[in-house]
Amino acid sequence: MDFRLSDEHAMLRRTVREFRDRELRPLLDDLDPDATHLPAAEEEQLREKAKEAGLWAMGIPEEYGGGGLGILGRAIVREELAKHRLGMYNPGLGGVVLEPGIRVGSPEVYLETATEHQRETYVEPALRGELVGCFALTEPAAGSDPSAMETRAVADGDGWVINGEKRFITDAGFADYAILFAKAVVDGEEQGVTAFLVDTDAAGWNVNRQIDVIRPRHPYEIYLDDLRVPDEDRFGEVGGGLELAASGIRASRILYAATHVGVAIHATEMALEYAPQRETFGAPLSDRQSVQFMLADSAVDIHRSRLAVYDCAWKADQGIDVRHEASIVKLESSEMLTDVLDRAIQIHGGMGVSKDLPLERWYREARIRRIAEGPSEIQRHTIARNLLAGYEPVDLLDKLHR
Repeated sequence: MDFRLSDEHAMLRRTVREFRDRELRPLLDDLDPDATHLPAAEEEQLREKAKEAGLWAMGIPEEYGGGGLGILGRAIVREELAKHRLGMYNPGLGGVVLEPGIRVGSPEVYLETATEHQRETYVEPALRGELVGCFALTEPAAGSDPSAMETRAVADGDGWVINGEKRFITDAGFADYAILFAKAVVDGEEQGVTAFLVDTDAAGWNVNRQIDVIRPRHPYEIYLDDLRVPDEDRFGEVGGGLELAASGIRASRILYAATHVGVAIHATEMALEYAPQRETFGAPLSDRQSVQFMLADSAVDIHRSRLAVYDCAWKADQGIDVRHEASIVKLESSEMLTDVLDRAIQIHGGMGVSKDLPLERWYREARIRRIAEGPSEIQRHTIARNLLAGYEPVDLLDKLHR
């Protein structure tokens, strides 16, 4: 098997890497250790430079004015963009290069679902960088099991009246619109979870509070009080919301995992640079077998995760259903990241837990990553369920050639 990147993907990696080092990293030197965004003027300047470099909306299909990158190309970009101080955040650059304003993992799903009105009102302005969206799915009693959500959208004339509560909604405090999920009720009968596009300045959309968590990028709690949404802003079919969400989340998990690989590589590079410089008891840390073993274990973990991510991304680009593999890479990469960061912090000693370095911040974020996009326990449940139902992972490549 040939595991080499194509010439196009190799060039993409070099281009993004050079742009990151030349344009993004210098902006981060004096940034607050817990900052989640660049100053607005610097973000705008970065976006303009990205456009000039041809790095605008690269994850958007060409027919919608984007670069048309597949999942593997996006994974390569995400990995490279994670190798800087903000790591798992990509202020300005992350959205610019991939899916500006969309805030989902698979923009094709949403672009193909949107009506002409919805594309003109939400999608096209988002692609121009004029709007930012959020994904309002999770509820207090419905996190890993969205089918248990209690938010209701009751059909009323030519629209819907939505009541309920959403919790842990990332970016909801400053988003311009939301992809909101609720159980549709028509003539008193539940019709299943349905998606809606909602302006966040609409009456009835209330941001209750910011939820302070261990990372600096805080989610929000939303209260929906007789929020009226016209039927023209219903997103997809009545009852089709969970499949719509799942279609986006599958790709999102792959890209999530690619980010984990990028941060892990960057953290290990820092440890490799530090270990020979730091002397203890007359010898550098790099001479200590315990430190050498930590570096070796991290290299093995990263290699395994990276191959799993690239394999899953490639299969997705071939049109293969990767629900099983997406659960594997999300589970494996998020737990790998925690282990790699723990070793990098240990090698750096006291400096590893100081805000002088980004390691402690990445470590806090990594703890959330084992919960977000589906916790590790749910991924294990999904993987085991698929295997018990007869999924044949070993035979998959054979099936491609039958």
